[in-house]
Amino acid sequence: SQYQRMGEDLFNGNRLFRETMIQCAEIAEPRLGFNFLAYLYPKDTEHGLDSFDRPTVVQPSLFAIEYAMAKLLFSFGVKPVVVCGHSAGEIVAATISGILSLEDAVSFIAVRARASEECLTEGRMLAVAASVEVVRNLIEKKQDNDNLWIALVNSATDCVVAGAPDAVEAFTVELTTMEIGFKRLS
Repeated sequence: SQYQRMGEDLFNGNRLFRETMIQCAEIAEPRLGFNFLAYLYPKDTEHGLDSFDRPTVVQPSLFAIEYAMAKLLFSFGVKPVVVCGHSAGEIVAATISGILSLEDAVSFIAVRARASEECLTEGRMLAVAASVEVVRNLIEKKQDNDNLWIALVNSATDCVVAGAPDAVEAFTVELTTMEIGFKRLS
């Protein structure tokens, strides 16, 4: 769902979108120790594609883009009756509905992203385009399945698998063989 340079045309071409993104980045920077915009819209090779996979870059970037897009739509007169979201999106929904202040929401996203990144030293995660039943059966068939588990069910056809790095890597081979789509999350 995310990729480096997403929203860049809006960032460069729309003042409200750009100012909102910068505001989010300025709130997040003291909590992250860097400005995530340098990774989202890199101007040099130091902030390359590999860095964009880090939760401390992706999560604040997603929040800021979603929030800036909402602000842009509001400026066009679009008024939601109901808002909802998933993951960072639910924090955006809480913010635009007035439940959370922007400062609190960005702070929460930054702290959550740092915690997620700190947990990555021990394991890996994959988003898998298959039902929980299919994934559970694949895991149960593996001889060494103590190091692999379903961490999250996103929908009827999408879940997240987590585990030891070697177990997750071996699982990607099996998914590839079975032509089941996946994306490395960490």
